[in-house]
Amino acid sequence: MPLHLVESTHQEQLAETLVRNLASSERVTDRLEATAVIVQNAGLGRWLRLWHAKRCGISAAVTMPFAQSFIAKELERLGLFDRWQELSPTLLRWQIFDLLQSREFEHWSDAGPLSAYLGLEHRAVERRCWALAGRLANLFDRYAVHRPEWIEAWVASEQGDVSLPHWNWQAQLFRSVLERLGLSSADLSRRLIGRAVQAYLVADEPGQSRDDSAVHVFGIGSFPPAFLRFFQRLSVSREVYLYHLVPSEAYLGELPKNYRATLLTELEGGELGADADQWLQNSLLIANGQAAARFQSLLLSMDLPTGELPVVEELAARSDLQHLQNAVRLNEPYCEFNADGSLSLHQCHSRIREVQVLQQQLLAQFEADPDLRPEDILVLVPEISDYTDAIQSVFGMGTRVHAGRDPIKLPYCIADQKNSGDESCWRFFTALLRLMKGRQLFSEVIALLDFDPVCRRLGLDRELLKELASLLQSVGVRWGINQASRVSKGLPEYEAYSWEHGLQRLYDGLIYGEWSPKDCASGLNSAHLQESIGSLTQFLRPVFDLAQRDSEQHSFKDWAELLLSVLRQTLGEGHESGEWMRLLAVEIGELQLHASDVTIRFDTFCTMLEEGDLSTAGPSGLLRRGITFCRLQPARHIPAKVVCILGLDEGSYPRQERGLEFDLIDLQRRHAKALAKTSLRYQEIHYLGDVHIRDADRQLFLDCILNARQRLYLSYVGQSDQNNEDLPPSLLLNELKQFLERVPDPADEKQVAERRLGLARACVRHPLQDWSIHNFEHPTMQLGEPPVPVHFNSQYARIDRQSVSVARFLEPVAVALPEHEHADQLTGEQLLRFLKDPADYYLKQQLHVNLEQLSWLETHEDQEALELDALGHWELRARVFDAWCLAKQQGHVSERFMDELKRRWQLDLTLPLGHGGESVWNRQVLPVLNFLNTLLGDAELRRGRLSLELAAVRFQNTYWETSRGERLVFVHGGLDQAKNLLHAFIQHIGAEHGSLIVNLKECRCESWPSFSECADGLDNSGVEWLSTVVSLWQKGLKAPLAFSLEIGKAYVADSTPANDQVASELLTTAYQKNWIKHTGYGQDCSPAQCLCFDDDSPASPNAAPELREAFAANAECILRPVLDWLEQVNVQKGEQ
Repeated sequence: MPLHLVESTHQEQLAETLVRNLASSERVTDRLEATAVIVQNAGLGRWLRLWHAKRCGISAAVTMPFAQSFIAKELERLGLFDRWQELSPTLLRWQIFDLLQSREFEHWSDAGPLSAYLGLEHRAVERRCWALAGRLANLFDRYAVHRPEWIEAWVASEQGDVSLPHWNWQAQLFRSVLERLGLSSADLSRRLIGRAVQAYLVADEPGQSRDDSAVHVFGIGSFPPAFLRFFQRLSVSREVYLYHLVPSEAYLGELPKNYRATLLTELEGGELGADADQWLQNSLLIANGQAAARFQSLLLSMDLPTGELPVVEELAARSDLQHLQNAVRLNEPYCEFNADGSLSLHQCHSRIREVQVLQQQLLAQFEADPDLRPEDILVLVPEISDYTDAIQSVFGMGTRVHAGRDPIKLPYCIADQKNSGDESCWRFFTALLRLMKGRQLFSEVIALLDFDPVCRRLGLDRELLKELASLLQSVGVRWGINQASRVSKGLPEYEAYSWEHGLQRLYDGLIYGEWSPKDCASGLNSAHLQESIGSLTQFLRPVFDLAQRDSEQHSFKDWAELLLSVLRQTLGEGHESGEWMRLLAVEIGELQLHASDVTIRFDTFCTMLEEGDLSTAGPSGLLRRGITFCRLQPARHIPAKVVCILGLDEGSYPRQERGLEFDLIDLQRRHAKALAKTSLRYQEIHYLGDVHIRDADRQLFLDCILNARQRLYLSYVGQSDQNNEDLPPSLLLNELKQFLERVPDPADEKQVAERRLGLARACVRHPLQDWSIHNFEHPTMQLGEPPVPVHFNSQYARIDRQSVSVARFLEPVAVALPEHEHADQLTGEQLLRFLKDPADYYLKQQLHVNLEQLSWLETHEDQEALELDALGHWELRARVFDAWCLAKQQGHVSERFMDELKRRWQLDLTLPLGHGGESVWNRQVLPVLNFLNTLLGDAELRRGRLSLELAAVRFQNTYWETSRGERLVFVHGGLDQAKNLLHAFIQHIGAEHGSLIVNLKECRCESWPSFSECADGLDNSGVEWLSTVVSLWQKGLKAPLAFSLEIGKAYVADSTPANDQVASELLTTAYQKNWIKHTGYGQDCSPAQCLCFDDDSPASPNAAPELREAFAANAECILRPVLDWLEQVNVQKGEQ
């Protein structure tokens, strides 16, 4: 029977030919037996079945197996292969792992690399053995298909003239595995697919298959030579059709192995022949068609018949995309380009912005083209897992086009992943394994409790879970089960911050109530909360018991039984819990089928489960409904009206080939010259048949270009989300742009300029935010127009129109202020917070936006504090000052007071644990206490209060003072810092007998006289200054105030009568000296300022002139009186 090779540049023509061949084939066997159509992936099979159903009304009596599955069944029919006893990579991995664990290789003469990698001096040698076994199992399976002669030589123990690195120990390892399994050479041929194919090819009479129906192999493009030989041999007894999609009508098989090097050599030597002009035609075809070129040469070298070309109706190109496709198919050096929108490149800031932009661009395409349907759109990404969350978030939420109506949600499906139920089950299982084999971090337990079946098992709702998490954090739960578990892992020997310690404090609080020790939880009055604590303990006990057995050695079967017992206790009963339990039991059981009896540690067992089949993707899910999102997978030749490719970033696609050091196929290629005269010489069939990942990815990109029927949408992360700097795209996009820039006459500057202008219109830079005003500056595109940034959310459009007409950040939200922060009341602490960062104060008080901790972002602390940061030192000194003053007022200052204070702060975790806490106490707390005892040991202290009525605002301030009326003002550093100076000045207002400015950071003190005692004291004891600043505070509640402390202080200090510089120049100088982005004493460019003042400081030279003038006026108003006062105090001290 003949073998037919059908070739075409259009996938639809191949499919149409297949349908005709299926319809016209005459069957001599049972009519109910299905015809085999072999495909390379499930996605292509799904598209082909839909095409078949569309043409015939129904797709029946057709099976679509993969090539290896079909070959295995055929060989089994012929008695050459046993599928149920196949030596699969999984079985091979376990056998190799068992052998490596026995360390038999230590007695081999050529196993130096193995001994070095698996030396006992390394940590986690067992996991190294498992990882290496997986790599070797995959390599052996690959050798059996691509280098079957190597397996023959290894089984026969032939040494020959082999001088390839890593050859001997791999051969010895493979033979040892066969000896352990008790397999002879004949048995191996029946259990290894590559050996079975080889046996079929060399057999004189391989036998006749009972099925003589035609075989159709659709979409060949990267078949191993052994598989092609199989179908060639099968065509002797059955009719075989090979359907081959080619990228171009030009023959690519004559492309040199190294095109660029060969061409450069001939150009430099001046030997470029006349026929070599054909090489310089289409650069895209040359760069991305290397895989197709090798496969065409492979077909020719195997003496396959010349391809039959279906008649294709040639249509005149009417769009840029069609011009590009014709240029590739006809091997033309350039193409026409008019920027009609059929080809577009989109430059975004992040992956989620890529998805957001895609959604809006697709809405624009639907509006422009009423005939376009969601099923006509195919979206491909390098890794679907990297985009799944963004896709579900953006497309699941939809876009609200009209206010008051439901959002528009484009239907979509995500292929190459498990369904939502299986995915949730796998995420739960992964979280459980991570918890048991790790350090039992607080966040890991909370993540495990967050799954719905677990919440139902414990009787928790989201609010109760949040309350329970907060309670556990308050009693100091951070990480570790108990002291013993920490010691077993070589960690410090202490109990604090562990789960057992924290739960004990919870139970002490429950038992003793208000009489419980100070370090226990209090206020546990809720019955639901008390019950949840008991349920949590019962839930964690089996999990922690298994985790504490991590140093034991058991077989995979024994560990699996223990784990299943824990799963039954943690999941409990229920429909979803039962389904999860069934899925996990089935998957673990399938892994257990191939497992040997070798004993392993628990962490290795967890690693095996994490790498097992549970993590693999489920059914393809392609072309189910709506817009299809799928992975960029080689040989996925699926035509669609609109083809979108996201993630074309530099380094993301095409993938980099990271070969293994001991991959013999790669070593054979690299040592080709040295092996030229040996039995391992690198032959042409090897070069043509080996798979190159990078070339396969390039070929897929070229196929995607050719498979787009109306639009090609390309997107990448090409802008930094920090400063909008351009980020380089993938090399594929750069090559595409370079090809599109080509014109018929490069010397014609007008043509070149017009082409570059058109290409610039097709390349769209999108703004960082989804609601940016730039998305509403253009009308939506029409057919034949290039894309522009668009957005269909009417609410965003209204916000942006308001922001243009009114120079404000956001409209205030009408939310009632808390009881203690009414607009007619103001404390000294609130005023100081306002002056430190007016923009941040405005966002928090008026818009209720806290940039430091977003209300929807829950964070959990996993580590105990071993030292204090700057803020921690500040808060600790404030607590020391207040505690000492209160004890002094009550007459309790003594050595016993200091011991009780230290004990109390150790219990409530104010001080870090262990030596860190002792260091903080000795270096930070004791010096402050000793300084206060020396300074104020003989003084009597009392509380004071200042209350003033200022323009309908009641200003209140509390303070400590001595019996003589001297006010105690505690500052956190020197008065050269503006925040400390303002704090001291505010506290000093109203001090009739002066103030003691106590600097506890440096343990020194200075006195300030009252305003009336100073030679040119401020009128009304500073009340006039306070009244002016309070009026600024009132303005700052309505709009962000243009001011920051350190820049303002530097400006006012330089703005003296002796300095004749212009005010704007002085402000610029102060800005350049003191501006530090997101840091600095005054937070001179805080995140709040970036939001309120267009990503800059209002003192910046780039700021609007009215903002700079307002900044200068506010700085003079706030800081001029304060700096003048400090100067007068210093002068008075100098005179004394």
